Amino acid sequence: MIKRVKQRMTIATIPGLIVVLLCATLSHGFGQIDTDIAGGSSFSLPLPDQRVILQPGQTVTFVVDPWLEEPIEPLPEFRDAFIEFGEPIWPGRWFALMGDLRYLGKGIIEYRAPIDEGFDLIVYRDETTGEYAVLAVTVDISGEEPCPEPVPAPLIKYAGLDVYLMPVQSNIAGMRVMALPPGDGFGGPVICLTGRPLNPRPSRCSGSSFTTTRWKAFPMRCTDWKYRGTIRVTADIQAKVWAKLGIRLTIGATFRVEERECRITKLKIQDCYRCRNGVPEYVGSRVFYWIVHWSEFRPSWACVIYGGQYAIPCQPPLRMHDCVSNGDCPC
Repeated sequence: MIKRVKQRMTIATIPGLIVVLLCATLSHGFGQIDTDIAGGSSFSLPLPDQRVILQPGQTVTFVVDPWLEEPIEPLPEFRDAFIEFGEPIWPGRWFALMGDLRYLGKGIIEYRAPIDEGFDLIVYRDETTGEYAVLAVTVDISGEEPCPEPVPAPLIKYAGLDVYLMPVQSNIAGMRVMALPPGDGFGGPVICLTGRPLNPRPSRCSGSSFTTTRWKAFPMRCTDWKYRGTIRVTADIQAKVWAKLGIRLTIGATFRVEERECRITKLKIQDCYRCRNGVPEYVGSRVFYWIVHWSEFRPSWACVIYGGQYAIPCQPPLRMHDCVSNGDCPC
């Protein structure tokens, strides 16, 4: 009989969970892939005017409805080779540009705001269907321009729970993102009704219109290694791994399988202004982002078991080159 590791995460315990760590070193197999951020599919997405205000490093648990992702399962011909299943692998279509985001279970994600940046974006993006959702975050960093119109987030009932409704822009019918009440001493979420510049605001200007630009890059960030199960090598696995990767396995040997997600991100952050009598008038912002996203396994050949979607060394990583914008500052 196949055992499945019990899920210990519940609504009651979610606020106390540890957030995803950033990788400090290059991963095993990293040298086998092309991590050039150039190329990839491109989307143009809306940047919401309304943004949730969070404190630096604040952790929030979000409930998402509808939930459109299903766990990535082992290929059917390999399922019987598992002695035990671990935590599920999610496709990772929800991500944050600068903060940390991780999946806690079906319909539940946990987000940690950056500590040194005044804004962030939480994005859902399905490159196959074109579906998207964007939640903008303003981080209340000392010295940053304050929100001119802060209001409490609406408190609603969902599945018998009190939750805060977040301002999200999406082309998915009925999409809602809701924050669970905080358990870390912070008050309920506050919404900024109007956008503010993402870069320092200039004091004077000349000409008619102009932009301010800055770049930000994250060379590599990875989640923790997660236990995905224990597998016994069969003749079929031995043959498939040898054919795909040239690695010889011993039939009957058992392996603990772990997996993690990694991404490289580069941002181009721009604010657009009109110049009126030497005074800058802010009219909108746009953010270009380039992302290389992949998963990797320990042992590395286990990518064969799952079909290898964006998993090195079985498949190349996913590349994205998108832009989000609002106001009179189109991509």
